[in-house]
Amino acid sequence: MQRSPTNKRFDSDPDLSNIVARKRKYDHDISDSFKLFTDNIFKKMDDWKTDFNNNLLQINDTINNLIKNDLAKLNEIVVEVKADINNMRKECTEIKTDIVRLKTQQVATQKEINSLQQSVQFSADQQDEQAKKD
Repeated sequence: MQRSPTNKRFDSDPDLSNIVARKRKYDHDISDSFKLFTDNIFKKMDDWKTDFNNNLLQINDTINNLIKNDLAKLNEIVVEVKADINNMRKECTEIKTDIVRLKTQQVATQKEINSLQQSVQFSADQQDEQAKKD
């Protein structure tokens, strides 16, 4: 027959030999892990920042080179345009000089034509008088 348990509160003696005791991580282990994690994150962020800065510098250099090249081309074009304008001014001055010279020649030629017309008229008048006398 089985015996019923007695009312003793602490009379059991359990076998604790096969129970594995769990070790709880100590606070310093957690803080070390967190520090390692944050260090890794900061390193990765620094790497990204470095990459980002390098990319920005490369883009900036590319843009600066494009601007320098465009400015050099513009300067060449401006020099050419200035030379063309100076040539046009020179040609315009030459044309104005030619126009003044031609006007002077035209006035002189017109005076000569008038003089010749008067001479021809005088000769014609003399011939008419001579013809009337004969």
